[in-house]
Amino acid sequence: MKSGLYFVVLVVWAYSGAIQASIEKEMTQIELEATGISKLSVQELARLNLWLEQRQILRDQTPALISARILGEFEGWDGDTRFRLDNGQLWQQRVGGRYRVPVRTNPEVEIERSRFGHYLKVVETGRMVGVYRIR
Repeated sequence: MKSGLYFVVLVVWAYSGAIQASIEKEMTQIELEATGISKLSVQELARLNLWLEQRQILRDQTPALISARILGEFEGWDGDTRFRLDNGQLWQQRVGGRYRVPVRTNPEVEIERSRFGHYLKVVETGRMVGVYRIR
């Protein structure tokens, strides 16, 4: 039943015109094999493409530079930190690593889009971490 549902979702999604580009069309066969993507089932590949598309939509809707404040107390990041901003956006740390600072309340941050994704910078310290937008 589960695989049948995935197939229906895939067909509806494909015919809705939602597929603009798919990872398997963007990569060479050598890249597909080297990354293991060629081993994915049709359902897994469809879910991966949907995930990539959703990320791209959020990325396209995000300005090149955002100035905001983190809501509440901030002590740094720990590898899996979420950042709630005063503009209503929610960002997730996407790059590993830790950074600790004495507690700051509502620190000013800038989120900048680069070729390799978004980076959140704590204005006061200048420290940066890779992030992706959740909402």
